[in-house]
Amino acid sequence: MGLHVFSSSTGDATFHRRISVPTLLVYGLKDPFVSLVEMCEMERTIPRAFLELLPLSGHMLMLDQPQKLNAMMKRFIEKYDTPQSVN
Repeated sequence: MGLHVFSSSTGDATFHRRISVPTLLVYGLKDPFVSLVEMCEMERTIPRAFLELLPLSGHMLMLDQPQKLNAMMKRFIEKYDTPQSVN
């Protein structure tokens, strides 16, 4: 099993521009694998992306600060989860 590290190559940006749903990006400022610059680039290239930062977390956000991550996700879902019409 390999580790995929986001790179800001043209292919990634092209893919990101096709994402049309609201997207929550959460970054731990102590992440040794992905840089803040890379996450900002991802936020810039995904049309409806929102970047949240966890200053005390690393790459394993869900283990480092599970309560804060859950609260961020809950706020995001509550803001962007709109009921779909049923046909």
